[in-house]
Amino acid sequence: MNCGSYETKTVNDDDLYCSRPVQVPSINKVEELSKRAGFDLTDNEVKEYREVMKGIVEGFSTVEKLNEPSLPVKYLRLPGYRPSEEENYLNAWSWRTEIQGAIEGPLHGKRVAIKDNVAVYGVPMMAGSWTLQGYMPEFDATVVTRILDAGKVIALLKFITKEIKIYL
Repeated sequence: MNCGSYETKTVNDDDLYCSRPVQVPSINKVEELSKRAGFDLTDNEVKEYREVMKGIVEGFSTVEKLNEPSLPVKYLRLPGYRPSEEENYLNAWSWRTEIQGAIEGPLHGKRVAIKDNVAVYGVPMMAGSWTLQGYMPEFDATVVTRILDAGKVIALLKFITKEIKIYL
């Protein structure tokens, strides 16, 4: 899927399924992140770190271009939506959708929440980080497929994850 190169500053925000998982941070973002980490960098050091990050992102670009086998998505779904403040007054949910799974199974009729670091086809995934903003998985994680295989309907609520938490 072509959503612009890693060198461009923006992705095609009009395309719901445009996916660019890693972005080069702006100079301001590098400064902000370094201060949050307790570093006091000079302007030259900030520029140097950004150049290093460009190289890393170029590596991701190379990997992303490789052909990757993927499993078919078994269950159709609508993309869903970001819940409104009224619907999400505790700011706990990043996304809402409903997916029809198997007609019967041990999870039939159960509601399931999925952490925002688990891939769900067509549902934005940020893992709590601006670096993944705009990333839209093109597959379901195995756990999502298994949950759908074990029940009829998932009213999917992706709950907010603190920045880059990769464990469950």
